[in-house]
Amino acid sequence: MTEKVYMRELTEQEMTEIYQSHLVEDFPAGEVKPLAHMLEGRKKGQYEAYGLFEKDTLKGYAYFIKNSTQPIALLDYFAIVRGLRSAGYGSLFLKKLQAMCIEQQKQLILEVENPDYETREDKKVLMHRRIAFYQKNGMQLSGVTCNFYDNEYRIMYAGAHCEDTKVQEITMNTYLNFFGADVVRKRAVFHVL
Repeated sequence: MTEKVYMRELTEQEMTEIYQSHLVEDFPAGEVKPLAHMLEGRKKGQYEAYGLFEKDTLKGYAYFIKNSTQPIALLDYFAIVRGLRSAGYGSLFLKKLQAMCIEQQKQLILEVENPDYETREDKKVLMHRRIAFYQKNGMQLSGVTCNFYDNEYRIMYAGAHCEDTKVQEITMNTYLNFFGADVVRKRAVFHVL
């Protein structure tokens, strides 16, 4: 990596291109939101995306759900471009995103796949590695779980210790704000371990 690594907000066209060429390949189909939903959220000020670049070449991307009623940012998708993983870009990008949230006075939260529900050992190992990556880079693993659209997640957050009940509250409020009460009532089940 050189000193020319920088982060910037993505345009709608870049969001679309990255979605089509990277995101749909990098995440399980059951976890991928429709692009139209993301772009509609962007127009409403509830969704944004950032890219990590080096010499104008994309190295990674991060898509966020923004809570319009509270200072919370839910990291919806985070990935480094295939072939560049394990080269330090992920840690650098996550630190830049955390610094941006601190500057904007937003609480950063994210969902990670819950390995407790995985039966395949190889997938379970990858899930534990993702959690360890986030923990190594300053994220805290809460005791909050969520089943959303039949996907099992653990909720993580940045910063100092936060009570699980508070983590559950801010995550649920962010879901309600973005997806609406009908979807959350039908599709989201939160628990505190």
